[in-house]
Amino acid sequence: MSHTNPDGSIVSVCLGNRVRLGNGVSLGNGASLGDYVRLGDYVSLGDYVSLGNRVRLGNNVRLGDYAILGNDVSLGNNVRLGDYAILGDYSSLDADEA
Repeated sequence: MSHTNPDGSIVSVCLGNRVRLGNGVSLGNGASLGDYVRLGDYVSLGDYVSLGNRVRLGNNVRLGDYAILGNDVSLGNNVRLGDYAILGDYSSLDADEA
């Protein structure tokens, strides 16, 4: 899906197969979500975030610009990760660990 901003720049997002988005999800420009990704309610992804396959994000998760999450990553409710954060495959975090 793509959209053009008033300044003429193109906004695009890439969604894999069987992606599930909760209520109030915000996807930044250039976000890329792999297959079978599930995002909880009110998740916010910064620009150019990349999520691998089977990533699970709880409610109210915030990821900064250019964050990269590998395959099978799981983040609990209210986790905050800043710009350029990287989590490898099979990582898991709860809010009190982030």
